[in-house]
Amino acid sequence: MSFRLVRQSKFRHVYGTCLKREQCFDNVRVSKSSWDSTFCAVNPKFCAIIVESGGGGAFIVLPLNKINKTVLSKKASQAGRIPPDHPLVGGHKGPVLDIAWDPFNDNVIASGSEDCVVKVWQIPDYGLVTTMTEPVVDLVYHQRRVGMVLWHPTANNVLLSAGSDNIVVIWNIGCGEALTTIDAHPDIIYSCCFNWDGSLLLTTCKDKKIRIINPRDGDVFEEATSHEGSKATRAIFLKNGLVFTTGFSKRSERQYSLRAPGHLDDPITMVELDSSNGVMFPMYDPDTNLVYLCDGYQATQKTELKVTKKKTNILDRMPPTGKVKSEEDGKATAISSEALEKVTEVAKQNDDLKKRIDELQTEMKKFKAVFLKQENRIRVLENKVGELVGTGPPATQQAPSSVSANTVNNNCDMAPDEV
Repeated sequence: MSFRLVRQSKFRHVYGTCLKREQCFDNVRVSKSSWDSTFCAVNPKFCAIIVESGGGGAFIVLPLNKINKTVLSKKASQAGRIPPDHPLVGGHKGPVLDIAWDPFNDNVIASGSEDCVVKVWQIPDYGLVTTMTEPVVDLVYHQRRVGMVLWHPTANNVLLSAGSDNIVVIWNIGCGEALTTIDAHPDIIYSCCFNWDGSLLLTTCKDKKIRIINPRDGDVFEEATSHEGSKATRAIFLKNGLVFTTGFSKRSERQYSLRAPGHLDDPITMVELDSSNGVMFPMYDPDTNLVYLCDGYQATQKTELKVTKKKTNILDRMPPTGKVKSEEDGKATAISSEALEKVTEVAKQNDDLKKRIDELQTEMKKFKAVFLKQENRIRVLENKVGELVGTGPPATQQAPSSVSANTVNNNCDMAPDEV
């Protein structure tokens, strides 16, 4: 008989470990802006981080290939402590709020700033040798600070920007013109996310609404209340089409929910995590179908969410498995693909069961109607049979009366002692 001390889970290997200090980038002065952002972006070649700088906004670009003999400068390739005079990308007149790498070109990055301008930059293959101040193109439309930039997942040279002027602009980078302007939000936009093929746009707003929008013409397909709290909310599309949101409750407790398009006002599940103040940023891995919830206010507390057999439509929070190093910041939460599949299967089974119950009820009603009709006919036939049995033919009924009359007359003629 085997006895297992460790709970089996196929997600137990998602827990990361910190590299050695000499393999990490140190002395990076991350921006202290109060804007809710991750302040970093990574692709297979570079790591970009928004940093503090005087005289405007800037961000640093660090090559991930630490040992490269073709680079022109050792500063651009070596890991470890970053020198204070490291080259930056610094063409903005205000602090940089968000950056995003182009999914079609690992050397192109977009940045949004408080100077109301979106800039697109071309980074050399070997990294930065001198500070870069001239962008490839300037995108000017917003009247207030630009807090979000997002590339289209399937269309090349298409960029989305959202500003504090409550307007979403979709740009054509090739010609530097605005393709679509979406003015469907009454307040500040917190997050934007395209679906898997880029045909729909998901947004969250300060008015506590979540919206699904057509990015081509700006029409709102659906909107619903996301979370009742007044703090920032985030929403992303999953690969299977479901919507995952994070936010706060009325009591300022952090929540996440899973929803289906077409029924955004009726969440599949809503789970409360804790009462921390940090805004949770959902990071989605489509290959493993995992969602990581990250914030920078406390040490990492990795938890696993799975579907139990008793409640297959509820994602139950499981306790952490193993120790977590305090150096790792953020909070991660994993949702298994089996959980999402089981939720969908249970919903389909419930629909099939309801249809079968309706069919059986209809058949029972028809059977009862036929049974009552036959029962009434049986009663009518029983009454007729009773009438026929109780009343005989006239000859058999008159014979006893004539005999009794003759007998009486005969008895009257006889003497009393002869009777």
